[in-house]
Amino acid sequence: MFIPYSTDAPIYYWPAATVGLIAVNVLAFLAMMVAVQSPEGVEAVVPYVLHLGSGIYPWQWLTANFLHADLLHLAGNMLGLWTFGLVVEGKVGWGWFLGIYLGLGVVVLAVTQILSLGMAENYGLGASGIVYGLMAIGLVWAPENEVSCFTILWFRLFFFEIRIWIFAVIYLVIQLVIVMLSGLTLGSEAVHLMGLVLGAVVGVLMLRQDWVDCENWDVFSVWAGRHTMSPEELEALEPGPIPKSREEVLHEIHEVLAEGRVELALTVHRRMAGSLPDWRLPEPDLRRLIQGCLRTKRRADAVTLMVEYLRTYQEQAVAVRLKLAEVLLVDEQRPAQARRVLAKLADERLTPPQRQRRRLLDKRAGAMVAEGALDIETEDW
Repeated sequence: MFIPYSTDAPIYYWPAATVGLIAVNVLAFLAMMVAVQSPEGVEAVVPYVLHLGSGIYPWQWLTANFLHADLLHLAGNMLGLWTFGLVVEGKVGWGWFLGIYLGLGVVVLAVTQILSLGMAENYGLGASGIVYGLMAIGLVWAPENEVSCFTILWFRLFFFEIRIWIFAVIYLVIQLVIVMLSGLTLGSEAVHLMGLVLGAVVGVLMLRQDWVDCENWDVFSVWAGRHTMSPEELEALEPGPIPKSREEVLHEIHEVLAEGRVELALTVHRRMAGSLPDWRLPEPDLRRLIQGCLRTKRRADAVTLMVEYLRTYQEQAVAVRLKLAEVLLVDEQRPAQARRVLAKLADERLTPPQRQRRRLLDKRAGAMVAEGALDIETEDW
């Protein structure tokens, strides 16, 4: 068996909820270890684990997710939570992620306890149903990204990387085989399969509702080959805009920007610019769209939008021009164009920090030109 511990999936939100949930799981495990050493012993913990075959206890649908049988059980689940938490929370942020985590846990354990009615009494605990659900969401949202794993063979530790879809399929097959060999009993593998199915449903639903931006690297886009298409090819595939008033479109862009859905806002803006000659975004929304492109590492789009800003607005022209020069230098390797951008900044209009930043950028551009870095073409921005 191999254990995941990291991923190369892009992370747009710091994994605050993932870290917090790992901390809660660890603290719950320590509290359980203390409780079983008390005079009450194991009986102190029994009300909080999942009772199977003996009734319905809704609070256990939550509490049992945070309890683990031993240190290896805890470590395996927390490594899985960390890895696939990065994938999922990295795309939707802590609020959505927390809802997904708790929702997966409650639904999977509720179904498990209901299905166990009439069976022999037993107990269940652990976050593995949730981890398998997160893995399924990772399969839907980022199949081509990789997870870093380790395994132990012949008392030696081996590290390797594997694509998320391959990792998920391997674990799916393993769980299916064990469930079939066990005679379809309601064991931990069946719980894992329920987590996988529920996670896949959640991942597809959020994708179809456009609640998550996978930048054409989701399983459907990869299957259709959109992840290898150029922006122009992707735009050609988009359906034509639904006729709306200018005010409705501006409100829509404002709303999706407030939700952090940069790609959708950018697509709508481009469509409107192509169909209305006098179209332009309000200055605050254009700045927000530029910031969103920079945050999500859409540097080429950010350059285009900053040029648009400089040709349309003056409110923050100095700050935008300095940022444009920086992106041209650092990301585009275009020092001559960066110097043309900086040349339009008059020192008397700059604050001392801006003047210092301009000098440093110009000095860096000059050094790059001296080292032989030349633009094929420069434009008047």
